[in-house]
Parts: sequence; C-alpha cells; structure tokens
Amino acid sequence: MNAHERHERIIQAVAQNRTLSVRRAIDLTGASEITIRRDFTQLAGNGSVERFRGGIGLLVGEKMSPFSFRKIRFSAEKAAIAKLAASRLKSGDTLFVDGGTTTCHLAGCIPDIPLSIFTNSLRFVEAMETRKTVSSRQEIHLTGGLLYPKSGLLVGPGVLQGLQKYHAKWAFISVGGITEQGLFNTNERVVEAERSMIRHADQVVVLADHSKIGNYAMCAICELDQVDTLITDADPECSTLLPRLQKAGITVLHAGIA
Repeated sequence: MNAHERHERIIQAVAQNRTLSVRRAIDLTGASEITIRRDFTQLAGNGSVERFRGGIGLLVGEKMSPFSFRKIRFSAEKAAIAKLAASRLKSGDTLFVDGGTTTCHLAGCIPDIPLSIFTNSLRFVEAMETRKTVSSRQEIHLTGGLLYPKSGLLVGPGVLQGLQKYHAKWAFISVGGITEQGLFNTNERVVEAERSMIRHADQVVVLADHSKIGNYAMCAICELDQVDTLITDADPECSTLLPRLQKAGITVLHAGIA
C-alpha cells in the first residue's frame, strides 16, 4: 500500500469514526508504527486532521472540512465521475464549475478544445494551470469574492455579482448529499454560489460519489426539478434512491472505475 492509499484509508476511517488511534491505523493499513506516525504528522500539517496524543481526529470548530481532507476521500471514484462529465463537453461550450473536490478533478480530464470556464475555485484554476498541456484556447474566469479559509474557495457577494453577468451551457456541481428532497451542502456561503450557477445554466450536472447518495447536509441547495443529470459511481442496483431520482426526471449516469 503506497502513501496515497494509506492516507485515503486513514481519512475514511477518521470521517467514519471521528478519531483514529495509531494502533487502529496500523491494523487498517499494515504499515509500521513509524510510518503511521509520519502519516499522521503529514495529514495534521496540511490541515486535514487534528493531532492528539496517540492518534488523530476531525478538526474541532470547522464548519467545512479542509479541501485536503475531502480530496483524499474516494479520489478514484471522483476521478472517474469527472472523466465521464468532461466527456460531454463540446467545442465552444461555456461552463460553471463550483468549488468541490469532485469538480476539481475535472481539471485533469477536460478535453483540449475551446471552452469558456467560470469558477469560484482557486484549486481548480491551479490544477488547470499546472496541466502538462495548457491550451490557450480555453478561457478561465475567476468569479471574485472572499477567500474561505482552508478551502481555496471564493464565496460571498462578489461571487454572486460575478456569476449573474454570465450564462453557461453547463453547471457542474459538487454536493454534500442528494435525496428525494433535493441537493444539500455543508456551508451556506458555498450554497449561495451553487444556486446562482444553477439559475444561470442550461444543464445542471451533479457530480456525487456513492457516499453522498441518500444523505443530507446542513444547507439545502435546490429541489430535484432543477437537476438534469447525476453522475455517480454508485451502482443503480445497489441504491434504492437512484431509480426514484430517474422517475423524477433526472438522467443518472454510472462512472465505472478502471
């Protein structure tokens, strides 16, 4: 198991149990105590978790988990979802990309065609800028706004003012949860930007790994009638919710992991 795989397993365990001891991490990963303590130090150093004697835990007092924490969870699934989403793009399209970790994976698989991209995610812009092939035919616009701590995300009135000037063919949205009642996310300021993107787009595409299916988060984004497509890694045969979403008029696409 390499470092990335260990970190993903550690993060998933912390997300499920809120804390993780050194001994439990050794059992989960098969790594040595020295390696686990080094992993814990690295994850705490980048703001993913809080370190305490003998283990790590979720950060106390944070309304939204740090980007580095969320990016590690189910990264292979998120990459597959993003790849399928990017395959729908055509030359000349205009798209909104919100600041989630799943949408950030889009940067690695957006085709080299003329596109106009509007985003409130500094992480997405950074990932686009560091691609091996950078196309001058792709215009990338930042919305402006207030930087939300540890997220690389712009929020607030500046985002809304920036978005209302434009209209896009696509809005690619990450969520904290999706149920029959609609879409949900963890932060009110994030939700404001997502609602604006949804209002000003022809096609609303939700990118959500299986951990989001059937789950709620604190803030409601919108009802299902505003969603056109859900792209997920969840197997339709394993989720009772997906057929009900399809009956509500949502196209559900399954992204398999290679």
